[in-house]
Amino acid sequence: MYSWFNHCAFVEHLTGGSAGRFCGILTAIIKSAFAFILAPEFVACCAAESVNPRVNLPKATDRFIYRLIFFYICGVLVIGVIVASNDPRLMNAIANGDSGAAASPFVIGIQNAGIKVLNHIVNACILTSAYSCGNSFIYAGSRTLHSMAIAGQVPKVFGYTNKYGIPYYSVALTSAVALISYLNVSSSSSQVFTWLSNISTVSGFISWILVSVTYLRYRKAIDYHGMTDRVPYRPPLQVIGSWGSIIFFSLISLVNGYAVFFSWIEKSVSGDHHLKLMLLLV
Repeated sequence: MYSWFNHCAFVEHLTGGSAGRFCGILTAIIKSAFAFILAPEFVACCAAESVNPRVNLPKATDRFIYRLIFFYICGVLVIGVIVASNDPRLMNAIANGDSGAAASPFVIGIQNAGIKVLNHIVNACILTSAYSCGNSFIYAGSRTLHSMAIAGQVPKVFGYTNKYGIPYYSVALTSAVALISYLNVSSSSSQVFTWLSNISTVSGFISWILVSVTYLRYRKAIDYHGMTDRVPYRPPLQVIGSWGSIIFFSLISLVNGYAVFFSWIEKSVSGDHHLKLMLLLV
């Protein structure tokens, strides 16, 4: 709890006062979205290739929520407790442009605690997580491309599969796109990679808006035709959650690049008026 009591859990960002703390929270939400915004739909992507999807998909969906709470929310809570936002190791890693384990708050927290072996274990976990993440996105991207080929939205060649049902052309193209990640190796081209990451994040926001709208229309059609009893899985808060997703992701999409306005705002507005103007832009 040292970092919370001595450095404040809400750090000012871009400006001071309450507006700065609000900007810090907003920036944290936007930055963290890249980690999970394009992950929940993987459950649906696996439906066509899963065994007994009517039974297994509801189980996977329910378990995903608990995993999200444990790995993301609990993980962030632990990091916020053991590593201060102005930790010298963290600041040096950011200033030097370090990536991966060198800039990992988990590794920094372990080093600060003086545990010699655990940081290497965390490094191994980071590598396996990166591999798992890449594998998941290649799977989702190739299957999406395959579905688009079947629907006639992209060339038919991407709909071809081998005897095991693997869309090898789609997998090859998706894997080739992954080579863009090597832009991050060079400091001069890493900015381009950052732009692509931001575009991917905003695309995820927009996709979830469209997913929510699609579900609401689907639910309306189901209720209109009296086919509610044919829906095998209906978790609570589906309709309310969809409306909440539309509102939340619409707001986040609008303010995603709000920081670019601060260089102009500071010339004419000062203090807590930053927050008022930003809310007006929303």
